Amino acid sequence: MANRNIDRKGRPIRLPMYSAVLLLSLLPVGVVEGRICFAGGGLRCRPTTSRSASTLPPRPSKDAAVPPSPNEMRPAGYSCLRWGGAGEDDKEGTTTACAFPLRRVDGSPAVAKQKRSATVHPIRCFGFSTASSADAAGGGGGDRPIQICVREIPFSTGKLAGTTWFAGVALAQYLAVHSDMVKNKSVLELGSGVGLVGIMAAKLGARKVFLTDFGADFGYDGDADSATAPPPAERQAGDMSRLLPLSALENIRFNANMNGARPVARVEHLDWNDYAVGGRGTDDASAVSPPPGGFDLVVGSDLVYDEDAAAPLIATLKHFLGRSGPTVRAVLMLPGRDRKALPLFLEMLRNDDAIEFGVEEMALVDRRAPEKELLMVTVTMSNSGDERGI
Repeated sequence: MANRNIDRKGRPIRLPMYSAVLLLSLLPVGVVEGRICFAGGGLRCRPTTSRSASTLPPRPSKDAAVPPSPNEMRPAGYSCLRWGGAGEDDKEGTTTACAFPLRRVDGSPAVAKQKRSATVHPIRCFGFSTASSADAAGGGGGDRPIQICVREIPFSTGKLAGTTWFAGVALAQYLAVHSDMVKNKSVLELGSGVGLVGIMAAKLGARKVFLTDFGADFGYDGDADSATAPPPAERQAGDMSRLLPLSALENIRFNANMNGARPVARVEHLDWNDYAVGGRGTDDASAVSPPPGGFDLVVGSDLVYDEDAAAPLIATLKHFLGRSGPTVRAVLMLPGRDRKALPLFLEMLRNDDAIEFGVEEMALVDRRAPEKELLMVTVTMSNSGDERGI
């Protein structure tokens, strides 16, 4: 969809196709890629007159891979997050906001091109709406879709952190329509995986985002069969039994750079076992040091896959929440089914007097798949102080 307006450099402005879909389905007026768009007699866009420095998105580093521009992409389906309502049959009281898997307009695979070499990386791209159905009904501000592209890596080097999980898409979409949760805040993401949620927080104006995951930090050179270096022999016996992702941290850095999230985004190794009883905690050289005053928000998605990780996860939550302000919370998006550790995790939260938590049922509706049940678990400390251990 093209229009006849031009940008500041005299180039024609072309509205991204998926942005048009979002705008027309939600609101008559919106902002797309920094341009004000009006619906009526066709969708027309013009550059915004001004943007303050604080609202400008982070820029990619000079050596970052370059993903396709929004103009080159179109929707290839939808994944709509639904929440609210009095119950399963109360559709009128629910709110929805949709993420769109994207594909290139010409049908070719989406790739990111390295700036300083001929290397290309296969990637997955998503468009996230920043306006919900409630915003549209209430005549709220215009939708400003956000595009995020991520490189996934094979199981051999990324393990469970190498792919995009639907709970991560759901949490990223939830943050996109609740930007006040992260704007000007210091955010800690646990189990970042490919970095989708942390990158969203950075794009929404977080002051600082710590994207963390368990694993070695040996890099990834695009080879589907190996990381760029083997794990140290002394770590193989213990860590390899825990599905050590050799290249997860380097892949998160790659994705953060590609999406312009650096230097807001910082990628760190974090092992939940360090914070459990008998763990190394802050004495460990790889432990994450909270900023002064602690974190303002802790987030994570699909974190309770393994029963052995439930206790260390709770210990990690208590460690960081206990060192932050009394109103700081953790917001976790968890699949409601097919996660054997979920009942144990919820039971452990219920039995811990130092923790208060709530659960909200949600769902992700996909065009090509059955509805996916989700639980948004909110965790806070019931008292202040150091609550390390469980």
